[in-house]
Formats: sequence, structure tokens, C-alpha cells
Amino acid sequence: MKTNVEALEGDRIRLTITVEKEEIDRRISNTYRDFARKYKFPGFRPGKAPRPVIDSVLGREAILATVTDEATNENFPLALDIEDLIPIDDPDFDNATELVKEHEDFVFSATMTLPPTFELSSYEPVEIKLPSDEPTEEEIAERLEVFREYYYELEDAAEGEAIGERGCAELSLDVKDDKGEPVNVLCTDHRLYELGMGLYPEELDKALVEMKTGDEKTLDISLDSTMGSLLTRALDGNPESLTIGVTVHQVKKKVLPEIDEEFAKEKAGFESLDDLRRNIKDNIVRERKELEPRMKENACLYKLAERLDGEAPEQMCADERRTLLSGFFQQLTQQGITFDAYLNQRGLTNEQFQDDIKRQARDVVLQNLALDAYARHFDIPVTQEQIDHEFEQSGAEDVEALKADWIANGRIRMLRQSLRRANAADKLMEEATVERVTAEEYRAQTILDEIVTDAKAEEAAAEEQAEAPAEAAEEKKVTKTELNKMKVAELREKAAEVGVEAEGLKKAELVDALYEALNK
Repeated sequence: MKTNVEALEGDRIRLTITVEKEEIDRRISNTYRDFARKYKFPGFRPGKAPRPVIDSVLGREAILATVTDEATNENFPLALDIEDLIPIDDPDFDNATELVKEHEDFVFSATMTLPPTFELSSYEPVEIKLPSDEPTEEEIAERLEVFREYYYELEDAAEGEAIGERGCAELSLDVKDDKGEPVNVLCTDHRLYELGMGLYPEELDKALVEMKTGDEKTLDISLDSTMGSLLTRALDGNPESLTIGVTVHQVKKKVLPEIDEEFAKEKAGFESLDDLRRNIKDNIVRERKELEPRMKENACLYKLAERLDGEAPEQMCADERRTLLSGFFQQLTQQGITFDAYLNQRGLTNEQFQDDIKRQARDVVLQNLALDAYARHFDIPVTQEQIDHEFEQSGAEDVEALKADWIANGRIRMLRQSLRRANAADKLMEEATVERVTAEEYRAQTILDEIVTDAKAEEAAAEEQAEAPAEAAEEKKVTKTELNKMKVAELREKAAEVGVEAEGLKKAELVDALYEALNK
């Protein structure tokens, strides 16, 4: 096989592939043998029918069409691998209707779009900030305060004192659904309850803040507002609202112990207060050492992406979003959590979730493009030893068979790209200039970086929307046939993308809901 790459306008290229006539003749012979065994031909034993008979029954074009499809489909990924090409869209085959010819080379071409080859504004080592190896006294004091919180005791609050934010109280709850039936899973009698734990609806916590010992109150809460609490997820019958009668028997207040020698010895089990402080310091140092490689990589990639002279292509962002969503829903399935439950646990709307996925996808694409530019500039190689090592570390029973399968399917280029980026990231981190700052300064810098990143993402989205052609509004509408071909998991991913409530819907109902949402 021979390959040739022709540069076209922008990031488009044409890949021309020549399959030698010897391979074509071999494929034609093999296909005739396969057809002779596969089909029955009167007067001939299986596999013994000659070519003229097969041609007269099935047609010679059927043979040539089969060979054409196989030669194209099998050689195209191999050609991509040879040229180390990873297109970001589906290929457009220029001569898709031409069939192979016996004793002649078969030549076919495909045009495709490659990732843009941007440059960086600078290839000098990046400058990043990381938390200091040694925690400050303030950080140790913060950990001590958190540690102290575990050893509180409860006392009756003074008469007339309200529960307050994140306060505690002994209370009883009488809960009924919208039909007046008791909701036993939510009812409780003389229960100690702490606000802000997410156990009951947020509306209950808000009402309790101002309540005092002896107070009683009745609350009407809609179902939508209850879905963020743990207990209301166990509701049966899908009531539209709840009526909660609450009685506060006694407001409680937390009494925290003093941080002294007695606390360190009697409560915490250490030899002294200094020993406790030393243990906290060691824990902080150990945590930072464990987290630092990832923190350093994130910081370096963020700084490198800032230098990229270009914007993330929408096609690449869309592909990355699908990858992120696929992995996300796979994790939810493994954990036995529904998408709605996930949103409720984190207090997110579907729109907020989708915006976050878009930001993550854009960040990944920008960082990958920046790493590609960095690798090109420094001509960072990928060795055969590295490729072999990846297969050896795969955990496959037959490593050589796995490797052969990847080679036969033209997938080594994917591994090569991943390793090249990893090598570039290693060089980037190794040469980075690191400034050590306090944890507070690091958090402040991280927040600032996120604000800047979000602002750039919003600006890019606004520009893209402003430049979008008017014809985009006329894009082809999706059909129910297309939706019915999708798997349920794919339908749920699509529902999450467009904000369709998928919980509890069967496939047919989900198809109807998506069809209506996508064709408004």
C-alpha cells in the first residue's frame, strides 16, 4: 500500500491510498472462494463452483463491490496509521462508487479535517504557583478547629434562643402528602436534628432557623423543592406537594472543648498538644505530597493553554463532551445513581451541569492542542519501547494478540498521540518554574484562574454564536427513526444535553420527549 497526503484549504487534507494489484487479485480470489462456500450453486459441491457460475448467479459486480468495501475499510485506518493522521470529522471518500478491477492497482481518496496546528506565544518554561511544603500556623489552626468540631457536646439553649444557621434541635415532624396520607419515612418524634445536613427539604431548614423552643409551624412544600434532600428521594406515589407540621421541643447548642493539653490527651488520644499539632502538620505535608503531581500537572497545562494562539474547534469540543458524558454516565450506572439524584445531591440544574461539561471539554481540547504545539516545537518522540510498555501494562492475557489487533485496525496512532502528549507534559512539568505560596494564596490564584477561564469561554461562545451562519437555524430536524436506532443509554445522554427529564421514562416515551424537544 502507498499513501500520499495533499494539503487543502485550512485544516483539510486529501489522503490518497494505492492498494497494489497483487493484493486486489488476492482479495478477489478469496472472495470467490468465500462465496462458493457461502452460497449453494446447483450441480456443485460447497466451495467448488467456478467463477463463471458464481458470476452468472450473483453477478460479478457483487464480487467486486465486496472486495472494494473490504479493501477500503481495512486499508483506510492503516493508511491513517502510516501517516499518523487523526481526523476530527468523518472522511469524505471522493470516488466511493468506483469498483476494484482485476490485475490493476486500486486507488481511492478521502478528504478530512485535521486538528488545527496552532503555535504557542512562548515556548519558555511555564511559571506556576504551588502550596508550600510546610503548612503555616494558620493552616494548622484551621485543621485543629475542624478536629475540635468532632468532639462537641450538646446542651439546652437559653430560653428564647433561636435554632440559627446549622443549629441543632430536638423536634417532631408530622408529614402528609397531597392526598392527606401520612408519609411515614419522613415522620419523626423527638428526633435530634441538625440543620444543613441535606436530610430534609431545604425549606424546612430555612423555617427552623428562626424557631425557638416550644414553637410549632406548618409548611407546604412542593415536590420539586424536596428533591434535593436524602429522605424525600424515598417517596412513593409521586406526590406533588408535602405538608410538614413541625414542633420544636428543645433548641440545642454545641459546646466545643478547649484546645489544651487535656483535650489532646483525653479526647484526641495524643501524648501532648504539641504531639497533636505535629500529627496534623505531618498529615497536611503527606496530603500535599500525594496531591502535588496532579496539582502541578493541572497548573502547567493551564499556563500552557493560555499561550495557545487559537481557539478550540467546536467539532473537537463536541467530541470531548461526548467522551466526558459517556464516562460520567458509566460512572453513575456503576454507582447505581440516577442523573436526577446526582444533580439534586450537588444542588445543580441540568443547565449548570451542561455548562460545566462544556467548560471541561473546552479546557481539555485547548490543553491538548497546546501540548501538540509544544511537542512539535521540541520534536518530542514516541519510542517503540514506550508503545510496547503500554501493551505490557494493559493487563491483557495475550499481550501480543492485543497489540496485533491494534496494528491491524490502525489504532496505534491513537496510542502514539496519547504518549506524545504525555511526554510533552512530562518535559513541561520538569522544566516549570515553581513558586511556593501559602495555601490561602494558592486557593485565591486557583479561583482567579477559574474566573479568567470562564470569561474566555463565554467570550468564545459569544463570538461563535455571532458568527454562526443563518442557515444553522435550518439544520435538518431529527426523526423518530433516528432516535429509535439509538440505545437507551445514548438517549439518556442526549436528554441530559438538551435538558429533557429522562427519569422513569421508557424508551418509547423518551424518544417522544426527545423528538418534541429537538424539533421545536
